[in-house]
Amino acid sequence: MLIILFSYSCRNAEEKFVSEFPDSTKHRIEFLEKDFYIPSHYKKASLGGVFQKKLQDRDSTNPIYRNKQLYQQLLESSADFEYFIDESNPANSITFVLGEYVLLNKKNMYSFAEILRKQNPNRDLLEKKFYNLSYADVVKVKFRNKAEMFTTQYLISRGSKTISMIVVNSENEDYDHLIKNFSI
Repeated sequence: MLIILFSYSCRNAEEKFVSEFPDSTKHRIEFLEKDFYIPSHYKKASLGGVFQKKLQDRDSTNPIYRNKQLYQQLLESSADFEYFIDESNPANSITFVLGEYVLLNKKNMYSFAEILRKQNPNRDLLEKKFYNLSYADVVKVKFRNKAEMFTTQYLISRGSKTISMIVVNSENEDYDHLIKNFSI
C-alpha cells in the first residue's frame, strides 16, 4: 500500500511539473539515476554533435568555443556530469556535475558566493539565495560578466549527494524551476 501511494505521489508530481512547463523534454541524468525535464531547445552535448556542427574556428572570444573548452575540461576530469547546449543559441548551456556532499545553509551560501567571486573578479554578483525546500537544500549564486553573459550556479544537496547545476545564458533567464526536478 505504501509503495502504491509513493508511486502515485511521484507520478502526480511529474504530471504537475510537465503541465507547468510544457516546453520541456525528459532527459536521463545517468549519475543521478533520474530523469530530468529540461527546456526542449537544450540538447545533450557531445564533441561529435552540437560542438562540431556549430564551431568551425578556434576563436577564444566565441562563447561556443568557451562552451567547448568547458566541456573538454569536464571530459578530462573524472567528474560525473551531463552537459546540455541550447540549439537556438549555443552560447547557452546547462551543466549538472556530481560533487561530494556538502551541508548547505545560509553561512555556506556566503562562502560559496565569495569563492566564485574570487575565481573571476571581473563578474558582477547579481544574486545569492538559500532555499531550504522539503526535498533539497539549495544555494543559488548569479553573476553577469562584461560580455553580458549570465552564469547562475546552484548547489543542490539532497540525500547524500550534492549536485552543481551551472546555467550559462545570454538572456538572463531564470531556471529555478529546474530544481523542482529533484522533487519528482
